[in-house]
Amino acid sequence: VLDPCDAYSNFEAGCPSYITEGGDGKATILSLRSLLHAAGVRTLDAPAGSIPPLDSETLRYAGLVMVIEVQYTNYYTASGNVRHGTGSFNPLHVDFMYRVRVVPEQDYKSLRVITPSSEAFDSTRNVYNQHGVRIILTQNGRIGTFDFQALLINLMVSLGLLSVAIIITDFVAFKLCPLRDVYRQYAQRRTVDFSDLADTGHLAEVKSEFKVNAHAGEPHPPVIQHALEERKQRIEERAAAMVISPTHPNPTLSSPMSISPMQQHVTSHPSHV
Repeated sequence: VLDPCDAYSNFEAGCPSYITEGGDGKATILSLRSLLHAAGVRTLDAPAGSIPPLDSETLRYAGLVMVIEVQYTNYYTASGNVRHGTGSFNPLHVDFMYRVRVVPEQDYKSLRVITPSSEAFDSTRNVYNQHGVRIILTQNGRIGTFDFQALLINLMVSLGLLSVAIIITDFVAFKLCPLRDVYRQYAQRRTVDFSDLADTGHLAEVKSEFKVNAHAGEPHPPVIQHALEERKQRIEERAAAMVISPTHPNPTLSSPMSISPMQQHVTSHPSHV
């Protein structure tokens, strides 16, 4: 981000008074020197290019093509590391940003042919080969306003899509998955009659228990508790079978792979055979 007056930092007179950055209801006035400085051109006496014949010509002699892109918006947008915009959603409060660049390896000239006399059979003419700075201006931007009707339409569409997603998820979970019977019972739980619970006189105790215990209302059924306990026991037995004894005389026998988990299970619990 450059200040238009940065191009005049070495001038004793300072920045010209006619340069303005604009604003609400104000025009933006920039000098050609400021635009060239923003495009990275510090002097017109620099080489016009790196290929013949531009390598032997200066920008002042060959000319150049400058592209100015005007971006405007009334809400925040990110452009690289620069964030611009007003964020007001007011069409009358718009922020502008100018991007200036010079087309590389490109000169600019204009040819004009002028006949000195208006006689029909005049045999002389003047050809003017003019070089200069060609400025191409492009603009793009986005201006938004709050529309309550558009908000309602978007909410209705979002809720409709959410309902469709819920229907598809329930169908897959309750009809197609191998654990559909388990999913169905966990999705629909039968609770106690809360009016009867209030008549017991222990409502405060119930509220305190549910406040400190996040799983007070969903205990595991006995079949799941039994399965989880057996799984935990198998993991502990396998971990005990894979423990390497530091005092074992034979390294081969102390290897975890030399003892089968099933053999260890039978040896530790012969009553299970």
